[in-house]
Amino acid sequence: MIHYLHREQNIPGTLNEVWDFFCDPLNLNTITPGDMNFEIVAGGDAKMYEGQMIEYRVEFIRGVRSLWLTEITHVRDREYFVDEQASVRTGFGIMNTFSRRRQAESR
Repeated sequence: MIHYLHREQNIPGTLNEVWDFFCDPLNLNTITPGDMNFEIVAGGDAKMYEGQMIEYRVEFIRGVRSLWLTEITHVRDREYFVDEQASVRTGFGIMNTFSRRRQAESR
């Protein structure tokens, strides 16, 4: 069974500002809660591109660190990107999609 969780968030800024922010993997540290002890291990040193692999550690449960791998599978500049994540240990996977709404075009 596949479960879906849909969330929307309005982010103040122009499309270019928001896109550039999300295209820099180092900004994952900024948007991840501090108590998750997020740490990029490898692959976060370049602007996002299709096929990019980013390895990181994150603490979902206090004191239990997990190694995860993210692959950027699709990028359409200034429209959307898809990153697929999997726990290296368990194989548990998550797929995230970032997309802009049409209202952003007028900015």
